[in-house]
Parts: sequence; C-alpha cells; structure tokens
Amino acid sequence: MRSRAAKSAPLLCFAMALLLGTGCTIDFDSAFAEPPWGHSGADAAPDAVHDTLSEDKASLPDSPVDAPLDHAKSDSADAPLESAGEIAPGSCSDGKKNGTESDVDCGGTCAKCVNGKTCNGSSDCSSSACVDGVCCDQECKGTCMACTAAKTGGSQGACASVVAGTDPDSECVGGHQCTSTGCESCLDGVKNGDETGVDCGGSCQPCGAENCVNGVDDDSNGLVDCEDPACSAFQCVEPAPLTWQGPGLLGINDQAPSCPMEWPNGQSAGTGNPTGQQASCSPCACTPSQVSVCVPPTLQLWDPGNCGSAPSQTESGFSVGICKSFVDTMQFDSARAMLPTVSGGACAASGGVLSAPTPTWSQQARVCSGAPAGQGCSGSKSACVPKPPTTFLPQSCIWKSGAETCPASFPNKVMLYSSISDTRQCSACQCSSPIGGTCQGTFAVYGSPDCSGPVNPVPADGTSCAPLNQGNLFESAIFNVTSILEGMCPISGGSLIGTVAGEGPITVCCAP
Repeated sequence: MRSRAAKSAPLLCFAMALLLGTGCTIDFDSAFAEPPWGHSGADAAPDAVHDTLSEDKASLPDSPVDAPLDHAKSDSADAPLESAGEIAPGSCSDGKKNGTESDVDCGGTCAKCVNGKTCNGSSDCSSSACVDGVCCDQECKGTCMACTAAKTGGSQGACASVVAGTDPDSECVGGHQCTSTGCESCLDGVKNGDETGVDCGGSCQPCGAENCVNGVDDDSNGLVDCEDPACSAFQCVEPAPLTWQGPGLLGINDQAPSCPMEWPNGQSAGTGNPTGQQASCSPCACTPSQVSVCVPPTLQLWDPGNCGSAPSQTESGFSVGICKSFVDTMQFDSARAMLPTVSGGACAASGGVLSAPTPTWSQQARVCSGAPAGQGCSGSKSACVPKPPTTFLPQSCIWKSGAETCPASFPNKVMLYSSISDTRQCSACQCSSPIGGTCQGTFAVYGSPDCSGPVNPVPADGTSCAPLNQGNLFESAIFNVTSILEGMCPISGGSLIGTVAGEGPITVCCAP
C-alpha cells in the first residue's frame, strides 16, 4: 500500500506554495502511482482511472500551480476597502447590527429606532419608550400589557393587552391569567385560576364562606358583605365621582409595589422630583480662524524743526508694504509716526457639549383598581372593597389624568407623572471680535518719488522723533510691519439651560 505521505503529496505541495510564495510542480505519475484506495484486487479501481489522471495532468496549464503565489493574486486583492464600495464596519448605514447599535443601523450612537425595533433602553427609541426589549408606541405600564407580537398577538411595537388566558410576565397570582382588562381574580364572579368554585377555593377564600363582594348572605347569618364579621379584611369606601377612576390603592416606594390579587389592574408612574447626576456643559473655546491685519498709522513731517509744535505736513492712507508719494515735497528735517492699529480677525467657537445622565424618579408609585364592590355599607361610603395591604396607603384613593383639583371627600393630593421631560441643553458658544491685538512697524522715508535710494527710518511708536537728512527733498515713504500680536476673542455661551420635570400628570386624591 502507498504511504499516507505519498497520497497527500499534491495537497502538501500546493499548501507550501500558498505559505511560502514559491512555485510548485506536481509529479502526477509518481504521486498517483498507486490508486488511493489501496491494493489491487476486488476493491481496486480500474486502470482507466490512472490513465485519465495522466491525461488530465498533461492538459493542465502551468501557471496556476507553478507560478509564484504573488503572481496568482487578483489585481483587486490589495485594493482599499473604499474602492470596492464597502462601508467601514460599525457604521450606522452598513445594514448590520454592530457597534453600539441596539438594532440594525439604529440605537446607541446611531439614529433612534422606530417602533418594533430592538432596544436596550428608552434612549434608543424615537418614542422614548423601550418595553419588553422593543421600541414601543407608549410607556405601556398597565397590568397584563405588553409591546411584543409574541405576547399580544398584535403588531410588534404596539402596546396592547397580552393574549387572554396567558400571563407571560407572571403578573397575576393564584394561578389566574390575564384578561383584556387585567388579571383574573378571586372577586370576578368566574371560576378560574386555582379556584375550586366561583371565586373560592385554591388561593381564594374557602368555598361556603361569606363572599364579601357579591351582595349575598353566603353564610346565612343575616349579614351581607361588609356587615358580616367574616369580612373584616374589607372596608366601606366612597365610590369614585363621575370622570374619576377608582376607588383604588396608592403605593409609593423606591420601587413601585405590585398590585394585590384583589386589585388586579395597575398603572405605574413616577413621583417626587426626577433625580440623577447634575448635567454639565463642556467649556467653550475660541480658536483663531481669520488673522488680523495691521493698519498703518499717519506720518508727521516737520520743516524746519525737531518735531516741535504742529507738523508741517501729515501723510496718511498708507498700505502695508506699498510705496506712497507725498502730497507735497519739502526739505523735511524730522518725522514722527503714530502707533499702528489692528483690524479684523475672527475666531471659531467650540465646546458647549452637554453631558446629561438620564434622570430617574426619586420614588415610584402604582395605583391599583379593579376590585368589585360589595354591599353592606351605608351613607356616602357605599362600596365594600378589600382593605389595602401594608405596602399601600391605608386610605382609599381616586385618580384622573391631568392636573386636577381634588374633590372635598378626597382632599389628600399626590401628583404622579407618566414620564420625564428633559429639556436641558447648553447655550451656544460664541466668539466676539478679537480685542487687545497689537502690531509694530516702521516707516522708511525716501528722497525719491518711488521709494528708492537712501532710507530714513521712522519707528511707528507714537513718540520717537526721527531726524531726516537735512537739505534733502523727501518725496515718498513705505510702511512695513515688524510684528503682530493677535487679540483674544471674548467667549460667551456654554451655560446649562432647560429643566427636568415630570410630564403627563396624574392627579391622585385620597380620603382622609
């Protein structure tokens, strides 16, 4: 039998060519001297196979195997990524979920995602509501509410009741399931959950005992609902006025308490003041974007005299580096140049970038409703309902969307908010025109009309009196800048403005 090395000789040769960039010539006759399936015999391949291999070898071109590796490369192998029309990995338009994105090309540092797209938090969503891991059209905080098609059977990203008869988020207790209005309960007049009878047995009250919300004397003691001592866990409360929701429960804590089984329908909200780290603005900066220019001063000339009294002639209107002929030519004896000024220049503003951690509520609240009301009460407090558990306020409460005035019988007011409005931003950084710039220069005075010949220098410092060669006519001068110092641009802006406040108010009014 041929050795294993002999069988794989063509493959080894080709692999070495790839690794080392060398040529490779395969001796097909020796490499396939024996068929790869072993000794001749009953299982051996026909001799025609060897003949076919030999013929194929003879017809193979030399270049794919024998050519050096670098000659076998495609012309475009080393082309830059951009030339192939590719998009840099991690961009917001590459059709892939990568980088900080929560879904394909959205979320994180990319554009906000539309409803139904995957999210990691509310900041990923254009609706500012991330529910069940998808961008939702609203906060969707009610009991048995969800935002995924898998839970609601509806559209992905649309808040709706979960499929009736399910409880995907384990919000109901006692084996009860969700309905279109909340959780099934021990008080809904239907046998459901782990009940062995209608609203009794299992996790509900024993069957045959007084049902405190059905208006019936179940235990035949002549007392109905709240009148019966068996209903000590119930209390008489005033029904909610028209247009108000309730009566119900209000719970406030660092984390909103869950609604008890008897009060299956809940709505969560924030209360107090939104908290979080203080927002800040990065400092503004002004970077020169346009250089200033030096404006030549006036040149005063005296004849005769040594810069005494009024000058005999004053020349102005000079341009830097350009020769200017005098209005009148005289045999000037001395000269003085005023100080040059700086004009123009501009700065580009930067900074003023907002750093604002997402605010959260100092406390969370939940209102719970949905408990059926029994009888056995009198006066204005005509509804027999379960007493609140210790995680809720002991008073009966009502609520209504908006900022409302509480009814007289429910005087204790608590404001809740469905969301947070964050309008914080940084005022724009601005750079005023440069101030404080200076420049220095000197005049060269000539006895010719074209600034040629001997030079008589006159420093432009506003004080020096420069003598001129007496007896000569002076006809022209030129101003040259020796140095210029850019001014500073006054900075304004970059201040934190805006507020963080509750949005979507809910007025809760509780009994005394």
